[in-house]
Amino acid sequence: MKRLLVALLTVVCTCLPASLSAHALDPGYLDLVSMGQDRWRVTWRAPDVSGRPMPIEARLPQNCSHEAPPPPLFDGRAWTSGWVATCPGGLQGGMIAIVGLDQTSTDTLVRYELQPGQTQVHRLTSAETAFTVPENPGMVEILWSYIALGVTHILEGVDHLLFVFALILLIRDRGRLLWAITAFTVAHSITLAAA
Repeated sequence: MKRLLVALLTVVCTCLPASLSAHALDPGYLDLVSMGQDRWRVTWRAPDVSGRPMPIEARLPQNCSHEAPPPPLFDGRAWTSGWVATCPGGLQGGMIAIVGLDQTSTDTLVRYELQPGQTQVHRLTSAETAFTVPENPGMVEILWSYIALGVTHILEGVDHLLFVFALILLIRDRGRLLWAITAFTVAHSITLAAA
């Protein structure tokens, strides 16, 4: 059985090298840092596609100033621009969207502060291109969002699934296998939260 699994893994790795690359496209990144007095420092990072920014655009809630952001600059990996947005009444209850994300195969990580020091994260995908900023999320909701990000990151990454498959081949004891996979998942969630 073990030889059959190793042979299957070898065939998959040999026949599908393009689909087994770890992460073909970098994700987009939107960072909203509260400066107080209804102002946010906005950093928008769009992935590079053949020397140009991916055609996606960050949209802040309607109550935010809608001045055109400066042209993005290439930082060696992605296209970045930054500006200050004024959002009277705050971000709560407003919708943050990534226009054009539904036409891609990447995702965008949105990191925002409702007030200085109150950081939250939301992941947008081609299936979910916008979200409404919650009014006052509690500690449980914040913790759950980080756990969900970590688990989703592992389950959607072929490289991660192959790693778990390799663990299955190497570890025969089910209890030790469960602990190894759990430790892998927790470690990914922690590194994602720390990043």
